[in-house]
Amino acid sequence: GVRIPIFVVPLGLQRAPFDHQPHSRGNLFTVGYSSSFTKRKNHLAIAQAFCAAFGSRTDVRFILHGRNGDPELIDQLRRYCNEHAQGTIT
Repeated sequence: GVRIPIFVVPLGLQRAPFDHQPHSRGNLFTVGYSSSFTKRKNHLAIAQAFCAAFGSRTDVRFILHGRNGDPELIDQLRRYCNEHAQGTIT
């Protein structure tokens, strides 16, 4: 069995004040992800999961942010987003 105590690290911010606030920008809910554009980060899987979860909803958007990326990977990601995300992923 496990002999080392296991614990949950608390979230670094207090989420409660934001839980029931109306969304800004015309009720547009924004999800973001920021990391370097490398294959091991699997941005394509993240974009696919977003599309599977939200489809073509216009009240939700997903912003991918990164730098120091593989140009081929970024082009592949742009093509996927243009074909499947209908402007909801930038």
